[in-house]
Amino acid sequence: MSDVIYKDRDGNMISGDATPSGFLEFAYDTVPGRLALNILIRPAFSNLVRAFLKSPLSTLMIDRFVKNNNISLKDCVPCRYPSFNDFFIRELKSGKRQIERDHRLLASPCDGKVTVARIDDDLILNIKGTDYTVPSLLRNDELAEEFAGGWAVVLRLTADDYHHYCYPDDGHKGENIFIPGVLHTVSPTATERIRVFRENQREYTVIDSLHFGRFVQMEIGAMCVGRIVNHHGARAVKRGTEKGRFEFGGSTIVLLLKKDSYTPDEDLIANSGEGIETVVKLGERIGFNEEYQGGHSKR
Repeated sequence: MSDVIYKDRDGNMISGDATPSGFLEFAYDTVPGRLALNILIRPAFSNLVRAFLKSPLSTLMIDRFVKNNNISLKDCVPCRYPSFNDFFIRELKSGKRQIERDHRLLASPCDGKVTVARIDDDLILNIKGTDYTVPSLLRNDELAEEFAGGWAVVLRLTADDYHHYCYPDDGHKGENIFIPGVLHTVSPTATERIRVFRENQREYTVIDSLHFGRFVQMEIGAMCVGRIVNHHGARAVKRGTEKGRFEFGGSTIVLLLKKDSYTPDEDLIANSGEGIETVVKLGERIGFNEEYQGGHSKR
């Protein structure tokens, strides 16, 4: 994988591994890749992979995965993992993630590499190689309209991140809305350039929060083997309570927040404007409520 540059919250440049876009280009833009993809996306294959990742044999993958992705386990609860999936959803030691408790500040729902963008008619969010508008992301034009003029916060998790996520504020969540992944091969012949339209599986809920109004929290999983595990249906929720986790596969969380209810921190806006992702940890502040802007617009 090629190197990519991030920034930390102090403005330091960090070199990391990029998402393996080369595989995506091979899979979607070459005939052999598309033939392989037609097998990979079949439910029977996905179920077989999931079964392997939960088997004792899959533990043979752990050491190489840790080495290849420069994963530090010093903050994790010591454990002999019974499967690769158990390793992937590993728990952290108590106190290794601090939840922002100032209600004027929004807490990050997860570890990740974050970008922010104003929501308008021209906004295109590229998530896992697919372009989405806010309406197409939600598949709900009426709900999407509520967030016009607000902010989209995209948090991309990579292999070295903690793959559990939490609620970023107190409030009441609605039911979970699941959107299955989709892949369509448009052209009937392999000799033509085949356009492929794909969407990742995703799940979202609308949260009526106490301090940031009504917002959407969406989890986006991998097309083939990733799994989103949310713990709760409609209920009252507390900031910092675990909402769910991603099992093995790529993952991203998107927050959609309304106009005048939230402003991202200045470093997130500046870095996003330069096309640079910012490294954040679960529970860390990622913005503030407009009502309390005085004294809180900077980190």
